[in-house]
Amino acid sequence: MFPKRWTAIIVIVVVLTAVIVTFSQYRRAAAFEGRLGCVATWLEEAKVTHVLQMKDRINTTEDSMRKLMDQIERAYGCATRPPSYLHSESRDRPASGQYGSHPVQPH
Repeated sequence: MFPKRWTAIIVIVVVLTAVIVTFSQYRRAAAFEGRLGCVATWLEEAKVTHVLQMKDRINTTEDSMRKLMDQIERAYGCATRPPSYLHSESRDRPASGQYGSHPVQPH
């Protein structure tokens, strides 16, 4: 039906398409993993702050309440930012770095 050359071309196109789709899925999964790691880091910090506030309600200050709110807002920001933002090289962004790595810890 097809000459050998066309069969080889079709096989090459199918293989290249599979490689491209696999790579794009990997990037999407890595971006999602990065977002989850960023969110988890900030929520863990917020959890620790909240537990401290619950143990010592009398000494809970406005600053500690602002700190908790800031941690929650940063977690929300990690969850809602587009993936391209997460993988920039800027050090002031929560999940900057390579896919799946989280070198910047919360302050």
